[in-house]
Amino acid sequence: MFKLVLNKPENDNYAAVVVRLKAVVDLPKRDLIVGTPLLGCLQAIVSKGAKVGDIGIVFPPETQLDPEYLRENNLYRHGELNKAPESKGYFEDNGRVKAMKFAGNRSDCLFMSLDSLAYTGADLSALKEGDIFDVLEGHHLCKKYVKKVKVPGSGAIKAPKFKRVNPQFFPPHIDTDNYFRNSHLIGPNEIVYVTQKVHGTSIRISHSRVARKLTLRERIVSRLGVNVVDTEFANIYGSRTQVKDANNPNQIDWYDRDLWSQEGKKLDGIVPSEYILYGELVGYVSPGRPIQPKYTYEIPDGECRLMVYRIAHVNPQGLVTDLSWPQVLVACAQWGLTPVVELMRGFHQDFQNEHWSLTVPGAHAAPSAQGALGWLDKRFADLDFTGALPLGPDKKLVDEGIVIRADNGFRPTLLKAKSPVFLSWETRQLDEEAPDLEADQDVVP
Repeated sequence: MFKLVLNKPENDNYAAVVVRLKAVVDLPKRDLIVGTPLLGCLQAIVSKGAKVGDIGIVFPPETQLDPEYLRENNLYRHGELNKAPESKGYFEDNGRVKAMKFAGNRSDCLFMSLDSLAYTGADLSALKEGDIFDVLEGHHLCKKYVKKVKVPGSGAIKAPKFKRVNPQFFPPHIDTDNYFRNSHLIGPNEIVYVTQKVHGTSIRISHSRVARKLTLRERIVSRLGVNVVDTEFANIYGSRTQVKDANNPNQIDWYDRDLWSQEGKKLDGIVPSEYILYGELVGYVSPGRPIQPKYTYEIPDGECRLMVYRIAHVNPQGLVTDLSWPQVLVACAQWGLTPVVELMRGFHQDFQNEHWSLTVPGAHAAPSAQGALGWLDKRFADLDFTGALPLGPDKKLVDEGIVIRADNGFRPTLLKAKSPVFLSWETRQLDEEAPDLEADQDVVP
């Protein structure tokens, strides 16, 4: 038997995780199913026979299961797609794991037995609690679900061959993984900063090194060994995944409004050379058109606000070094910018998951006692958190969640905890195919 090798998933937030059931909760008026808490703040619905200590795998919400996995486990709702056509599951053809109500109870993720992986031929006895993967013995299991977006008229457009922006000098924001699954990455005596996670669209802004398009004469003399300067500095902007090189005459944008360049240009001459500013745009794209449906944060109609959450320096060799969070706050004050709201700070050992409280006196002390999920499923502005942004007029909305930051290296450790209620809302938005300026940027025609 060959040793089981697990490669790092493409995206840890949308991969299978080996878990052991720590608790089983009876559900009201349900005799065949029970609930079980998983990954810190999610709940899966499992059969009545499940018991504490059972081991299996969990797929987080908005993960897309591979067709082979769905077929082999007869999970498709349309039986003809299953290995056993007479068996019918509850998954639509797109294989999307949804945060939803199941028999009137929260179902935030999918728990499956290890036996569901038997078809891969892997040695399942070698899997241990905490293992995370999206491919097993060459069989793809899952990936992040990305909705299909049709961009009008893009079929006839070809991207330019010459690209000025080198990702080494303008990298995308680092991934923020699940806090409850990765809290071990932060030591107990490290200082953590907890900030409000706002729901808008990501932006990055820099005065960065870019490639300079050489003239014919320069290309000729360069081949003859003459030293020709082939880079220059330019103001560049980007969404989470796309580069918006507004000053490039060959720039192509797939969408009807380049909000990122529009807002990024406002900082031309403010962000120093070789620095990258990362933030979230909240509010409106244009009058009557919010960046995210309902999450307008009481910003006047038609206006947009930048909330900064990270600032990094990139040296000529491409080494990225982050400013600490206190330095980010100083830079924002000096540059006239607004940072994301800090809810609390203190030693990590005092950040109690089960109570979500930091025993730190003074300005950053926690509000009145609440349970962790009570806080994550409420509006922070209503919990007396100083400076927390109000969400908008719809009182049913809750905050997206929090980000826990520790400055413990060249780059900070950034982990997130998202509200289960928010995840259910996000699922409904996808079901209704509501426009999402952030997610749509991940799709390149």
